[in-house]
Parts: sequence; C-alpha cells; structure tokens
Amino acid sequence: MDGITDLHTLARTAYYQAGGLSDVQLASLDALSSRRQGWMRAVQSDDRTVLCAEREGELVGILAMGPPCEADLDAASVGRLYQIHVRPGLWGQGIGSHLHAAFVQFLRNTSLATGVL
Repeated sequence: MDGITDLHTLARTAYYQAGGLSDVQLASLDALSSRRQGWMRAVQSDDRTVLCAEREGELVGILAMGPPCEADLDAASVGRLYQIHVRPGLWGQGIGSHLHAAFVQFLRNTSLATGVL
C-alpha cells in the first residue's frame, strides 16, 4: 500500500506545486495518512478496481475505478474513474493513456454506457 500512496503523493505534489501550493500545504502527515487509508479502502472494496502500471518492476501509474458515488447517477449505466496518477518524470510517455484505456475497457466489459470523473 505504501508504494501506491507514495506514487499518489509524488504525483499530487508535482501538479499542486505547479499550481502554486507550498511544500507546507502539501506535506501534511494527516493528509498522507488519509491517502493511505483511502487506497486501502479502494483495494479492499468489493465494488472498486485498482490497477497498477509497472515498468521494469517499478510502479509508474495507478488507477481507481468503480461505481459512481453520486446518488443521482445510475450505477447500472455509469462508471466512475476515481483517480489516475502517473509518476512525475514519466508524464507524456503513454502510461496515463494506457490506464485511461483500461477504464474505457472496464466500461465496455461491464456494459456501462457512460464514464464520469
């Protein structure tokens, strides 16, 4: 679980720093613990799917998907892409595209007409 949480933390730090947030705002131990617990719930969930992308034995991307969490969306026809993260430094190399394609395949395999973010 630490590898998934660490990759998520690296990715979010890179894009939020680019958006102007300070290191202090990004380094909260409570937020790290919350991310770890969230990934643990997703991995252990019966209705969520977590996929990991590896390259040469290294975790380079993660994806979480499943039913929508909004009550007004019909889980019989809608799937949700909860999170998708790629290791910084590897952006633009097709990893995110492969993970997104796995989400689209998940929609097809489960006969869901719509995907939401």
